[in-house]
Amino acid sequence: MNLWKALFLGILQGLTEFLPISSSGHLELLQTLMKIPPKQHLEIELLVHVATTLSILTVFRKDIWQLRKDVQYVFWVFLAAIPVGIVGVFFKDKVEILFQGHFLLLSVAWFVTAFFLFATRWYRNGKSLNLWRVLVIGVAQALAVVPGISRSGTTISTALLLGVNKTEAARFSFLIAIIPIMGAAVLGYVPITLPFPVALTAFLSAYIAGYFACKWMITLVQRVQIHYFAYYCIVLSIIALLLR
Repeated sequence: MNLWKALFLGILQGLTEFLPISSSGHLELLQTLMKIPPKQHLEIELLVHVATTLSILTVFRKDIWQLRKDVQYVFWVFLAAIPVGIVGVFFKDKVEILFQGHFLLLSVAWFVTAFFLFATRWYRNGKSLNLWRVLVIGVAQALAVVPGISRSGTTISTALLLGVNKTEAARFSFLIAIIPIMGAAVLGYVPITLPFPVALTAFLSAYIAGYFACKWMITLVQRVQIHYFAYYCIVLSIIALLLR
């Protein structure tokens, strides 16, 4: 692992964690093609997950501070994390082994993401979060344990399909990401043996890219139809299929 690879993978994770195109799918595809050793793969994954969590905390620092006054919303954030927590603890390792280097399954997963995104064309505004919508969004988040299925893509799309306000859909999607992303970092903890400059480059590039991607995605959800990302996911699905 050199500085350029660390920089590339950090930026890749930072961007794709928040854009609805699956960070895990991109990392699985490119690290396989780049022939990065499994141990370094795990170390980079740990570093960039912590970095992207920090970027969420930075972007939503005011919202998180205000949540101390909103017990119900905090409860909803934790409630939405339960499904992905259960799937992550009991099935994450099995899913990762199943998908490792298996580009056909990765192709199918990207197509699923494209389906979710394309379905938002039928978005109708006007509803607020409630208990059952939070649970449905939480279940959608659990699907993102599968590489190629975008966490932000499925949660934002599900919220929009349930009629949740665009701004709130993006905000809730990113706030509920904090627990599973940190959980993945804890569960996937490995001692960092990468040279310090390489580790620092991966961490900082993921944090900076994640910060801007998170803010950009909030704007995109408000102003642009996110179903356009479906076409990108379909292209990735075809590429993965051809590489199988």
